[in-house]
Amino acid sequence: MHRRTVLAGAGTALSMAAAGCLGSLERRSTEIVDVEFETSVDVGKDFDDDPAVGFEGDEIHVTGRYSTGNACYDAHLSEPTYDADADELRIRLARQHDGSDECDDLAEMVSYRVVVRLEGPQPGIVHVTEDMGGETRAESGLLSFG
Repeated sequence: MHRRTVLAGAGTALSMAAAGCLGSLERRSTEIVDVEFETSVDVGKDFDDDPAVGFEGDEIHVTGRYSTGNACYDAHLSEPTYDADADELRIRLARQHDGSDECDDLAEMVSYRVVVRLEGPQPGIVHVTEDMGGETRAESGLLSFG
């Protein structure tokens, strides 16, 4: 009888310890703290290449090349967003009309580099979309638990 009491007590203690460990697997928050956007940089990519995504410490690096259409449009980076429920960082490169009335009918190509600095764990997925260009989804391969 005493042995059963000891085993029952050990089982309860083990359950509580496991619950404590699992409780620490709660996801820490990730925040975007800074974004850099450069154009006309040497990225070694062609127009038909998908964007490249790199994970370096607390930064996400994205490089690529896309078309902005004719000469009346400029490259534009929409504000990157982080969806905590999906654990996904979304980056969209767009084109924005510059207000000109007369536009040369040339296909303008823009090379770019985006650096997103984060506070907290890296997102599990980075989804990059280029207007009139490529799209890619990259996974960090990291489990971001605190």
